[in-house]
Amino acid sequence: MKFAEANSFDWDDLKYFLAAAHTGSIRGGAESINANHTTLSRRLTILEDRIGTRLIDRSTLGLALTQLGEELMSYAQNVDEEMNAVARVIVGKDSEPTRTINLTMPHWFAMTSFIDDVADFAAMHPEIDLHMSFSDDVVNLARREADISLRVADEVTDSVVGRKLVPMSWAAYCSKD
Repeated sequence: MKFAEANSFDWDDLKYFLAAAHTGSIRGGAESINANHTTLSRRLTILEDRIGTRLIDRSTLGLALTQLGEELMSYAQNVDEEMNAVARVIVGKDSEPTRTINLTMPHWFAMTSFIDDVADFAAMHPEIDLHMSFSDDVVNLARREADISLRVADEVTDSVVGRKLVPMSWAAYCSKD
């Protein structure tokens, strides 16, 4: 890559590269970042043209990283993590609590008294648009897939903050037959 081309490198292309690499397909990568599959394919081709070599081999079985693609992966993930950290700092500096809060929790949480607390919060803060999603999927808070995620866990990992809300126990019941 020539120096002038290196300076015109579009960091946003790494987002498209990562999406394709993580999902193993152009269509899956596009869906994961809410983009059109032709846009992702085009941006990936532009990135490969700029650096002068392929990063991903395309086949009917899906996508596979080339050796350079493998090497680039950790750097691209670092850039992605840093950009997400920047976004969290910016969002964390909101001056007014008048925005949308995306809350995700398992379906069965909606059947507990916790949902009354959510209703009380919504009534106390009508300026906040509360969007609730009920799913057992674990969302990535660093990528801002949700602002708050309620989950059952023995431990908390990564950069999330965990609080014990209630004691829980599980039991299996069956007949002697």
